[in-house]
Amino acid sequence: MKPKPVMDALRTAYQPVLLSWELWTPQIYAGTELNAIAHIINDDDQKQDLHNATLEFRLRTRGGKEILAGRQSFPPIPYYGSWSKTVPIKLPADLPTGDYVLGGSVLVRGEMRSTNSIGLFIAGRDWKKSAPRVEALVGLYDPAGDTATALARLGLEFTRLSSLTRFPQKMSALVIGERTWDWSLSQHKKQLQNFVRNGGRILCLQPDAKTFDRAWLPQKISFLTSSPNDTDYPPRSRPFREQMNINLERPDHAVFQGLTRRQFSLWSDYSGWDQTKTGFPKIYPVTGGFKLDSPEGLAHTAVLADYDSGLEGVALCEMFDGKGSVILSAFDLVNRAGLDPVSDRLLANLVAYASSRSAHELHPLIEKPIRWGDYPTERGVVCGSLNGLIVNAEWIPSPAHPNATPRTPNTGAWNTLPGEQFVPRGRNPFGAYGYSTASGLREGNPEQKTGEGFFWARIPNGKRFIVTTVRNPTATPASLKVFVNREDAAGSAELIAPGQTAILRTALTTDASIVQVRYVGEKTLVLLMTEFR
Repeated sequence: MKPKPVMDALRTAYQPVLLSWELWTPQIYAGTELNAIAHIINDDDQKQDLHNATLEFRLRTRGGKEILAGRQSFPPIPYYGSWSKTVPIKLPADLPTGDYVLGGSVLVRGEMRSTNSIGLFIAGRDWKKSAPRVEALVGLYDPAGDTATALARLGLEFTRLSSLTRFPQKMSALVIGERTWDWSLSQHKKQLQNFVRNGGRILCLQPDAKTFDRAWLPQKISFLTSSPNDTDYPPRSRPFREQMNINLERPDHAVFQGLTRRQFSLWSDYSGWDQTKTGFPKIYPVTGGFKLDSPEGLAHTAVLADYDSGLEGVALCEMFDGKGSVILSAFDLVNRAGLDPVSDRLLANLVAYASSRSAHELHPLIEKPIRWGDYPTERGVVCGSLNGLIVNAEWIPSPAHPNATPRTPNTGAWNTLPGEQFVPRGRNPFGAYGYSTASGLREGNPEQKTGEGFFWARIPNGKRFIVTTVRNPTATPASLKVFVNREDAAGSAELIAPGQTAILRTALTTDASIVQVRYVGEKTLVLLMTEFR
């Protein structure tokens, strides 16, 4: 048997001498300079000072191929003392795009006393060559010029608009610059709406919550106010306006072409921050988050990326109105132009997508069965608490205590019961719910035993039935009713016997390619699978 991954972390943390890397640019271009800060802390078990030591560092591919190496001497470090030094590394310009590892070792007379490493993503020339291009005329309204500079650096073609009095006749997409809202835009809100309804696309880059006028948007939103950097505990409100670890609801969408979910964890800092300075590094991918105000908004909104507790914070969405749409982004993109290749690629993808002649799809296409609680098969049809379909988390016994008393599904606590393990198995038709600022579940209508949840989807032509697999884990009968496109296609409620799993077959009354499926029943029911046949 091999040790668990946690043992690697323990082995690193409890070395006699600790080497730690501080790197605030984890995503960078080949040919640029990487500035990693090496921290060495002498916590020797024998309480000895550290003499005659050197730091050796190597940049390798994930496969172990060495790219470059170097050595850095440092002065004696007394017991319980520390030493820090910026290690500038000039990256070769011909590095291929990929994931790399910066590793280091502290050596004393050839003997290794400490080792540690940090991962990074490097984009090469092939990355730049694969960037998308715009297909049609794109207008840019950006009086400050920062967004224009960023787009020009990416090689994207656009026409700078000094005013919105008249749109160019052949313009298919309008980009509103990052944090741009002024008197001119306020005077032309109706024109913006008409442009969208007649088939135009508007890409609105990170609006400023204090100045942005939301009235012209197709759906109502609220900007988020608190930050994970705030010192209040518990936080004043959640979700946060800025956050890391962004979730891609539709990872195969055109705006994420060439990108992976892992690359949306932390982005490269553009402020030159290190631990000697006040404040915080600029590493959050999202800094202007918002949320949809009502579940009804999902009928006309594609949530493409979200984050934070319950995925209630929206990072990127597309709101459809008439023949066109508004793409609203909360990502901090322009400040990173030329620095972070992932940020640059997302910006290029967004502009290219806004100008694309290809169809902009509102709802995800469901061609295979949805296994509820299995994220890849859900394909983004559930994007947070607005859908009312909560993940059913079931308790599993510990091998060390196989006879322990089972815990009720959807209970437990990460801070007071960390040893109690739960796994996702299906979803419950729960209805309104949310989360406390400490991430505890808050039920919207706790006095009601029945709840409901819904999802929107595109389905292939020729489908005639919805087949739902549902389990009743309780000791009493429960019922489930299925509504399709607001119609009661199931007739009377289907009864599910205690402890049994039932398969419900619901007819589609119309040959629709877009459906809203709504489940109404006891909150304890577990939806396991939905399939269109």
